[in-house]
Amino acid sequence: MNTVESAAESERQTIPKRQQGGSAPGDAAIAWHRLAQPQQDQYDTLIALDLLRRRGYVRQEVGASSCCFDGQVAIRHEPPQAFSLPADCVPAAPDHPNIGRACELVRLWPTAFGQFQLLIDSVSVFTYRHDIALSNHAGRPGAIAATADNAAALAECLVHEMAHQKLRALGVEMESAERLIRNPLEQIFMSPIRLDRLRPMSAVVHAEYSYTYVAALDIEIARSSSACAEDRRAAALALARHVPKLKFGLDVIRDHAEMDEPGAAFVEAWLAWVEQACAVGEKVLAEWGIPPQPFVHPFDTLFHTGLRPSRLVTVREHRLGNELLVYVPEREIATTLNHSAAAIWELCDGTRTVEEISRELGRWLGRPGEALFPDVRQGLARLSELGLLEAR
Repeated sequence: MNTVESAAESERQTIPKRQQGGSAPGDAAIAWHRLAQPQQDQYDTLIALDLLRRRGYVRQEVGASSCCFDGQVAIRHEPPQAFSLPADCVPAAPDHPNIGRACELVRLWPTAFGQFQLLIDSVSVFTYRHDIALSNHAGRPGAIAATADNAAALAECLVHEMAHQKLRALGVEMESAERLIRNPLEQIFMSPIRLDRLRPMSAVVHAEYSYTYVAALDIEIARSSSACAEDRRAAALALARHVPKLKFGLDVIRDHAEMDEPGAAFVEAWLAWVEQACAVGEKVLAEWGIPPQPFVHPFDTLFHTGLRPSRLVTVREHRLGNELLVYVPEREIATTLNHSAAAIWELCDGTRTVEEISRELGRWLGRPGEALFPDVRQGLARLSELGLLEAR
């Protein structure tokens, strides 16, 4: 019995019976804690597919297309623009050797291999002249794209995008969430992956979740006797980068994520998996004699080391009633600050820490500085993201 047939049998055994009329199981019937980490019986995959079908998803069959993952996933030639990839990405030949190698690397994690066969129906593969791996998804479920210039990197990209697809199926988009995550979009946080700006919690969850998958695959490759030495070492080196970032993201999510009832069960199980992956990843690094690469988020320097944020000296200011227009000539960027943001801006003179800015603003407003600290931090994050601050 092949993987897909086994999963179909698993669906009959593990998914609650549909209500009359063929509808998918309601949220109350779903074991949300089992959806976080890939399950050997593919329970999480099949629930994700059911949720997608509620929204009208119909799997595209392989048909006459070239294929991979034992014939279950089509290799298509959609343009890079369909995936928001650079225009100079060139479609790779379906028989590009790195496609087969990448599939075999994913096979080293059999549960993820089976999940890919079920959750992804189409892969567009490209080559890219720059020394960087790229991947993204299309506007429909089941379709992803990745570059094939390196087999190990392609394997990582495949499970990375699959994790994004699964999380979207469960109701969490990058900029919104219909279930699981309840943080308002205006709350922004440091992401373990996106370092140039703060992100809403839904995006932080996507970053952490996709790289949990990547780290789990890297562990399987690094410890496999079936993989070649080159791929095993590449996986171990990747873990040196990923483990510190995962530990950072773990703290952000644990400290700040707001969840509904299904989300609480999902996140608890997921964070336990992250902790396990980090612990095993550190053992793998010790086995290879590779030290983890220290990770410090750029915004972490501003918020947590006692440095004093200062207004960029080249910024020009213009009063517009109750608002303040600030302009950065060298970047040709202008933005308008409301009364609250302008007040924080005025206090960024290079002499105060974030805590001291909060206390001073509290004196102005007649409120405790500690109560204002989250708002001040968020305001400073916005100003820093716009390139208006430097730290002393």
